[in-house]
Amino acid sequence: MAGIVSYKCPCCGADIPYDSSSGQLKCAHCGTAYRIDELEQYNVESEIQADSFNWEDTGSENVEMSDSVTYVCPSCGGAVVGDRNMAASSCPYCGNSVIVAEQFEGMLKPDLVLPFKLTKEDARKAYAEHIKGKTFLPNDFSANNVIENLKGLYVPYWLFSCDAECQGRFRAKRTRTYITGDYEVREESHYLVYRDARAQFENVPVDASSKLDNALLDALEPYDYSSGKDFNTAYLSGFFADKYDQDKDQVISKANRRIKNSMAEILRSSVVGYDSVISEQTSMQFRNGTNKYALLPVYIFSTQYNGKLYQFAMNGQTGKFAGDLPMDPKKATQHSLIVFVVSFIICSLIAFLAMGGLQ
Repeated sequence: MAGIVSYKCPCCGADIPYDSSSGQLKCAHCGTAYRIDELEQYNVESEIQADSFNWEDTGSENVEMSDSVTYVCPSCGGAVVGDRNMAASSCPYCGNSVIVAEQFEGMLKPDLVLPFKLTKEDARKAYAEHIKGKTFLPNDFSANNVIENLKGLYVPYWLFSCDAECQGRFRAKRTRTYITGDYEVREESHYLVYRDARAQFENVPVDASSKLDNALLDALEPYDYSSGKDFNTAYLSGFFADKYDQDKDQVISKANRRIKNSMAEILRSSVVGYDSVISEQTSMQFRNGTNKYALLPVYIFSTQYNGKLYQFAMNGQTGKFAGDLPMDPKKATQHSLIVFVVSFIICSLIAFLAMGGLQ
């Protein structure tokens, strides 16, 4: 059975979740705030080992659940059954924060964690702003949808860093038109352009969880890694966390694509002053590659409308929000019809004026 660490208030004994606004552990009952190092020292000094007690085996058959792990809440003794990749959760019986420390020790300890800076209330406000003024949103969506399963989740990421060099060859063209005598001359000049670029990439993020929507998570970038902290289980108190189920070798191809695309764009953007540019050949080299395992803060929740689930996410550090919304097909059709009629009237008016108006 995995060991569990739970942070309790030394003053009143209540649960102490991590407070994202102050960066401390704050007691939800008496309001006392503690620095993480203070509370850890207190826990070390006051740690008491439980007595060992073995129940007699009654001969009941044990069925192993290969995809599940059972944890025990140290506050009330309730059993918590979760996914093997679950790293932090809350006891469903007493509500106290439960941290599964051995989950991180078993595979790989994160190199850093970005603590939450925003709250659940900030996520609710961001959602309200997200749906405000949407033209094609069904009229009854705002009144009937209910936010479900709003939770702060530390999402596992691999962060890749490297030095990159890139060489490119482009075909470029300039066009000039001028009048000579009775003729209009179109002159084209063609060029072969070479470019060479070097760049350093730091902390290129790739999420390491197969259970979450990659497109949704990508939309939350960027993060500010300068505020990253050395991993400490205290930051997880009051939040959920997911342990990676895709190692760096499984996701490194995505990191390579992101770096290659960025380098190609750097080269292409340097070829200016031409009417058209076509990339002909590009070669790249990566050096001094490193990677880190990190936990990044995300608020995730969903809502249902007409039997379909819509998922939303917010960057728990910057507040950047993402998520798809339902569309009213009648409104979309009406909008397309209006655009068509307006375009037809404008085109007809232009044609009428070009013919010199009514004769």
